[in-house]
Amino acid sequence: MGVYGIHPFVLLNFVGDKRDVSTIAHELGHSMHSYYADSSQNIINSSYTIMVAEVASTVNELLLSHYQLENETDKTKKKILLYELLEMIRATFFRQSMFAEFEKIVHTKVESEVSLSAEDLNTIYFDLNKKYFGGDIILDEQIKYEWARIPHFYSNFYVYKYATGISAAINIANNIINKGDLYISKYINMLKQGGNMKSIELLKMVDVDLEAEETYVNTIKFYEAKIEELKELL
Repeated sequence: MGVYGIHPFVLLNFVGDKRDVSTIAHELGHSMHSYYADSSQNIINSSYTIMVAEVASTVNELLLSHYQLENETDKTKKKILLYELLEMIRATFFRQSMFAEFEKIVHTKVESEVSLSAEDLNTIYFDLNKKYFGGDIILDEQIKYEWARIPHFYSNFYVYKYATGISAAINIANNIINKGDLYISKYINMLKQGGNMKSIELLKMVDVDLEAEETYVNTIKFYEAKIEELKELL
């Protein structure tokens, strides 16, 4: 929770398990973003857009994950860490992209004055699950109803930002790890801009172009590399 002119507050339960540590890292990313933006911008420009709202938080989660994987010596714990990282990317990048495609198909039909029944929506959603998750996944037929319980579908075109956000975060986290202090200064300067610039231009300050295919290819390569690491441990 951020209030302009006062440092941000993080309010959460903490019982000391691994997920709590990851949650604190995530929320401190939001706090860091708010702190830098509030300290550098006037009250009107201090609020960053929803397009970049999850970038700093996810960067923090990825940096924590990198640290844990680099320093964990227990093979079982390392496998768990890798699996959870892979699940986070699957749910945030691939699944949210599927959600976004579902929205696009449905709204295109509505705008073209095509009538849609509940069964039409079920079929569109089920076919997308088959397309995105492939023949190796056993799909329970009940998954076709899942669209109805996704609250984000009732706020048009929100979900794609999860996929763009994690793509930006993976590229930024890798640059922080590989390029060090000079890049970190660029990253902090980007956070200081708040809502002073358009989101696309803001991310270009840290060498992330959301309109370039390379950004998403890098995300998929990172995912593939982590799958190979898990395979080796297994």
